[in-house]
Amino acid sequence: MRATLWFAPLLAVPVLAGWMVTGRADGTDAAFGGLTLDDAWIHLVYARSLAETGVPSYNPPVPEAGFTSPLWMLLLAVGLKLFGTAASTAALVAKGLSFLCALGTATLAGVLCRWAGSARAAPLAIALVALEPSLASAAVSGMEVHLAAALLLGAMAAFAASRHGLAGALCGLGLLARPEFLLLAPILVTTRVLLPVPGKWREAVQLAWPTILAQTMFSGYCLYATGRPLPNTYYVMSGEVHEPLAALSRLLRDGIGETPYFTLGVGTPLCAWGAWRSLRAAPAAIAAMLGFPTLFVIGLALTRSFPAVRPFFWHRYLEPVLPLLLVLLAVGAMGAAEALRRRGTTRLIAATASLGLGALGLIALPPDLLRERVVYSWSARNVHDLHVAPAEWIAAHAPAGRPIAVEPAGAIRFFAKNEVIDLFGLNTHEMIGGGGDAYLTRKNPAWFVIYPEMRGPYQPRFRLYGLRSFSTPRYAITGRPPPELWIYRAESR
Repeated sequence: MRATLWFAPLLAVPVLAGWMVTGRADGTDAAFGGLTLDDAWIHLVYARSLAETGVPSYNPPVPEAGFTSPLWMLLLAVGLKLFGTAASTAALVAKGLSFLCALGTATLAGVLCRWAGSARAAPLAIALVALEPSLASAAVSGMEVHLAAALLLGAMAAFAASRHGLAGALCGLGLLARPEFLLLAPILVTTRVLLPVPGKWREAVQLAWPTILAQTMFSGYCLYATGRPLPNTYYVMSGEVHEPLAALSRLLRDGIGETPYFTLGVGTPLCAWGAWRSLRAAPAAIAAMLGFPTLFVIGLALTRSFPAVRPFFWHRYLEPVLPLLLVLLAVGAMGAAEALRRRGTTRLIAATASLGLGALGLIALPPDLLRERVVYSWSARNVHDLHVAPAEWIAAHAPAGRPIAVEPAGAIRFFAKNEVIDLFGLNTHEMIGGGGDAYLTRKNPAWFVIYPEMRGPYQPRFRLYGLRSFSTPRYAITGRPPPELWIYRAESR
């Protein structure tokens, strides 16, 4: 019976995954075989290179540090090695891997409930995670969201169960899934050493050393590939102007506050109830379960601008911590339900009010799922129209032997036979800093693949002649007006 209670809500993961990829809101079948972000193609570029040459390269065989999730890239490489590196196969490998990780996320949400004070809340936690619209979309996105989420839940469960060696290993793997997880091991170590228990320093070492090793190895690779200790993204993003308070407000208001379970704060009382109940069962674990999401969100606000949050392009950064909050919500809901059977007017009123507010969040769930399916369908169409279609045309028409300079750097690199220069520097470290202009002049690209409004910086050195444009009827990836991508033939001035 207990196995059935776990299995039934877990079925929502494949059901919603199938529902997402069969959406045709855009009038095509792009949702089935396509990817919803060009970033997914970037990871596939490095994964294919690793599978074929043993080196993670953007332009093989030269090593590059344009990926921020080496573990995801490694898993993709294994998938491509097993199933082949054709573009259609690669996209399905990425989506399939996301789906398997989503099953792991939902399952581990149930496992964590046991250590958070309420094993009976496990089926509810699984259902909440499986049905959350943004997580359902991420389950077939081809991105590392659910890999990071599963590792986070696993680390928290192992920590609560006092399996510190396993928790430390999962922290190290988490860092290799998302760089923000560098915060996880220090939080667990701090929580552990503050408790007056014997052996805490040995356990602190068990928690810390895998993360130190993982960061040392990744920094060593980055130094080898680019001469810098961090991936290219860090140096590109550090040059942007951030408004941390505005970003934090958007993350809390739009990122968490607009998820159906927390719309207008309706899930907050149950989440707080779950935290209080977990605090009695596992005080060290609950301190980490609350501390990490808090510092995680603050860290995101300090390092990224977040002009918007709800589109998956931005929301994906926040999504790995959502299942952790949903575990607390499930534990709180179970605690409130149990309180209804006990005597005491105050407890009864609090439980009834909390459950009533939580139930209001379920009202927003169906329309939010429908909206997410439409956005998923259009995002896959957008990636096809503005990334895959230009990439296929470039592969068929680009002049041999000459590099191509691009702004959208994922699908074009996967399909193109030419050397590709990432103008933003995310995948071409020579373009970062003051040497970028000289590097571009020296390379003398045959074509530029850019948005028209971005031509200004390049026109003093290159004459640009329009060859072909690509557009899409509705742009859902960032919520901005539909852009138009142009391929320009370039001549040095």
